[in-house]
Amino acid sequence: MEAETTALRNALAQAGIGVRRLAAQARYAKSTVGDYLDGYAQATDTRERLVEAARQLGVQIPPEPWASEVKILPQQAPRFGDSSYLRRSAPTHRPPTLNPAGEAGEEDTLVIPTSVSIDRATRTHWGMTRNPFDELKAGIAWENPRLRAVKDAVVDAIRERRIIAVIGEPGMGKSTLFRSVRHACQEVHGDRVLWMTPGDLDLKHISQGSLASAMLRDLGLDADFATLPSERRGDTLRKELQRRVDGGDYPVLGLDESHDLRPHGLIAIKRIWDSFTFHRSLAVVLAGQEPLAHALETNPAVREVTGRTELVRLPEFGAAEAEAYLGYRLGLVGLQAGEVFEHGAVDVLVTRGGTAPLWLHALASRAFIDAAKRGTHIVTRAIAARC
Repeated sequence: MEAETTALRNALAQAGIGVRRLAAQARYAKSTVGDYLDGYAQATDTRERLVEAARQLGVQIPPEPWASEVKILPQQAPRFGDSSYLRRSAPTHRPPTLNPAGEAGEEDTLVIPTSVSIDRATRTHWGMTRNPFDELKAGIAWENPRLRAVKDAVVDAIRERRIIAVIGEPGMGKSTLFRSVRHACQEVHGDRVLWMTPGDLDLKHISQGSLASAMLRDLGLDADFATLPSERRGDTLRKELQRRVDGGDYPVLGLDESHDLRPHGLIAIKRIWDSFTFHRSLAVVLAGQEPLAHALETNPAVREVTGRTELVRLPEFGAAEAEAYLGYRLGLVGLQAGEVFEHGAVDVLVTRGGTAPLWLHALASRAFIDAAKRGTHIVTRAIAARC
């Protein structure tokens, strides 16, 4: 079945320019640019900015850049951070063609790698005491200034009982961030931070009543609130939150996969958050993918939520950050990244899609396994390009 895209994306492909380059020129996230190029987002000012950025890159702009067209690109893995890949089937893993220098040649030779565990033979070859990419314990996490700023923003929102939305595509480290946030809150407030993370909610169809019932259950109230009128549930929740705050607690509603929320769900959350008596008694932390940010930034139906929501994005890794992150992870098992990776090999992993922890784990694991099979203790650029 032929996929549809926009005329501008086809024009970029004909000019040999990828999403990453256009995003850098326009100063947008790659995921945002991908949504526009595939027709999933349509804000006029952003479209104009992307067209101008493409023109500055020398692209011949079609008469109707946002018209739908049949996608003319060959089958390939989508750019990481391009959230449109979530709406299509994942491509087959395909190694790139290497140039004579043994480097990954083209920007678009990206893959979506499945998870790979570093086997015992590979760990023995490298002298690893354990898998360096195992899940870290609570309170242990690599941070750079950009990640620390996101964490601090979430911690501040909890302390000040505000709404904050954390945006990150799959693999960007949202779960690690929240473990770090919980640990930071515990260090300051002890057990006073009360997390409500109802996992049995259908985010596409939540209402104030169903959300209030779920929050009351997470607060430990055993009554069957589902049988009560919605107003009664809301009033009970408001009084319970007030009681907890008066006792020195910090109630927090945390919802993952918040990009599944519809406008009425976002409004229900805001109205529960805003139903305080004397002072605000609830913090709200939403975590989701780029469609959540797009809804908050462009949908007039949720402007009462947008005006009260701080929006932060988890940053993607550049080559220097990826190298620092791998250095931290390898240091936990007694290795040094500078002795393991040939100069430029980490750059290849980033080009291949290692712009977030999950994908970097998978690509680096493949590289370690391949190097072990070849009997070498150096991950070369050529090995990195084959993973």
